[in-house]
Amino acid sequence: MKVLLCARSNYINLSSGDTTIIFKIYTFLKEKGVNVDICGANEEANYDDYDIVHLFDIKNIFDAYKHFKLASNSKCSIVVSPMYFNMEKFFEYSDNMERKNLWNNCKAYKELILKKSKIIFCNSIYEKSLIIRDFTTKGDIKVVYNGVDINYDEVPLYNFKERYNLDNYILCVGRICEVKNQLELSKICNEIGVDLVLIGTASEERYLKECLAYPTTHYLGFMNDYDLYNAYTFSNAHVLASFSEVTSLSSLKAAAYGCNIVVTEEGASKEYFKDMAIYCDPYNHNSIKLAVEKSRVKRKNNKLKEYIRYNYNLNNMLEGIYEGYLKLMN
Repeated sequence: MKVLLCARSNYINLSSGDTTIIFKIYTFLKEKGVNVDICGANEEANYDDYDIVHLFDIKNIFDAYKHFKLASNSKCSIVVSPMYFNMEKFFEYSDNMERKNLWNNCKAYKELILKKSKIIFCNSIYEKSLIIRDFTTKGDIKVVYNGVDINYDEVPLYNFKERYNLDNYILCVGRICEVKNQLELSKICNEIGVDLVLIGTASEERYLKECLAYPTTHYLGFMNDYDLYNAYTFSNAHVLASFSEVTSLSSLKAAAYGCNIVVTEEGASKEYFKDMAIYCDPYNHNSIKLAVEKSRVKRKNNKLKEYIRYNYNLNNMLEGIYEGYLKLMN
C-alpha cells in the first residue's frame, strides 16, 4: 500500500488541527510499514504512484481542489477528511458578503471532491449529517472520531505560572484568527480581570495585535507538547469560543489533561463532551462571559478526563482510518 497525504500549501509554517492529524497519520502508517508521503499543495507529486490519495479540509477548497484535480486524473483511490463546517452564519455575522459569496460559489468544487471520494472520513455524526444535508455524495461515509495522545503523565512538571509570571489564568490554545474568536475572549477576560494566555500560530497578525491591546492578554507563541502539558495543568480552564469548530483537538487535549473546559455550542462539541463541559454561544458576549466565570469556580474532577482518554484516544482514530484504507485495498 502506498498512501499520499495531501496537505495545504502552508502546512509547514502554519500549524493547526489538520496538520496535527496529518502528521499523526503519517507516523502511524510508517510504524505499520506503509509507504506514505506528505505533499503540500504547492509541491509536486506523481499521484499515479499511490494506491490511496487522502485529501483534508474542504473548507480550504483551493488547496484541496488542486490536489483533487491532479489525483482525479490518476488511477489512485481518493479519500477525504472534509473537516467540514458550514460557514454561512459566521460570514453573515461578520458582515463579510464577499467571503459568503465566495463560500457559496465554491460549493460545486467541494461537492465534486465528495462525489469522487471512495471514503469520506467524518469526525462526528454531526459532520456526517452536515455533509448529507449540504451535498450529494456517492462513497462510503465513515465516522472516525478525533483522538488525542497523552504523553507526559509520568514526566515532572515545571512551574508554568512562575516561568511566565502568571497567577490564575484562562488558557486558549489554537490558531489565532477571527474564526476562533480570541478577540471577544480577550475583551471578556479583561472585563473580569483575569489573565488570558494565548498559545498557537497567529495566522492573522492584525487580529493578534487587537487581542494584545487588552493588558490581561498574553501571547506565548507556538509551544511543543511538553510545554502545552504544563500550560494545561496550571490553568484555571481552557476556553475556545470558536464560531467554527466541529471538534477542537486542543479542547480534547485540555480535557484529557484534567482541565475544566469551555467550548462552543456550534459543531459537535456536545457529541464529544456530553454534560461534562461548559458551553457558550460564540455569538453572544454574555454567554461567553458567564461560561468563563463558571469555569473559574468549578472544581476540577477526573470524570471528563477519564472519559476522553477512554473514548477519544489517538490510536482509536488512527486505527479507524487505517481500517478504511485496508477496506479499499481489499
